[in-house]
Amino acid sequence: MVKSRHEFPFFGSLVGYLVILTALMMTGGCSSEPAQFDKNIKGPQLIVQPESVSLGVAKLLGAKIIFKGIGFRPGEKFMIVLSGGEKTTSQVAVPLSFGQVEKDSTFETEVEKKTKIFNLLRGDVHFGEKGAIVLITDSPIPTGRYIAKATGYESDKTAQCEMTLKPPSLIDKIKDWLGGLLGNIEKE
Repeated sequence: MVKSRHEFPFFGSLVGYLVILTALMMTGGCSSEPAQFDKNIKGPQLIVQPESVSLGVAKLLGAKIIFKGIGFRPGEKFMIVLSGGEKTTSQVAVPLSFGQVEKDSTFETEVEKKTKIFNLLRGDVHFGEKGAIVLITDSPIPTGRYIAKATGYESDKTAQCEMTLKPPSLIDKIKDWLGGLLGNIEKE
C-alpha cells in the first residue's frame, strides 16, 4: 500500500522550504536599473555600473566594474580614485582605474582584476602548479559607501559618484570556500 503525503508532513514542508530558498536565491542576484547620465547637468559626470559590489573574493573577481564619464576634455588622461568610507578611522584613497578621454569627451574604463586583488581585497597573487592563486593576506577594504572621483590630469575637471562595497553573502562565502578547496584562493 502506498502512503499518502499526509503521512509524511516533513516532506511537504521540505519541498516548500526548497521552493522558497530557490526563489530567494534567484531574486537575490537582481539589481536595480543601471545609473545613467543626467542630461540637465552641463559639466563632467561619472557613473559606475554596478553601483554596489560584494567583497567576496570570487564574486568581486568575476564582476565587471565599469566607470563611464562624460564632459571631460578630449584626449585628456584621467584617474579614478575611491575615497571615504563609513567604517574607516582614516581617510581611504584607493586608485581604481585610469585612461584617456575620447574625442567626444567621454570615457569608459573597467577596473582590472589585479586592481581588485591588490587595492580592494588587499591581497596578492602567486603562482602554483595550477597557475595563478589569489592570496588574501589582509582584511579587505571596509564595507560601506564610498565616493569614486574621476579627475582630469590637465584640466583638473572632476566628477564623482557613489559606490557601495557590501560584505560577502553566504553564497559568496561558499564560492570562496570552494575556491580554496580547488586551490584558486588561499588565505594567509
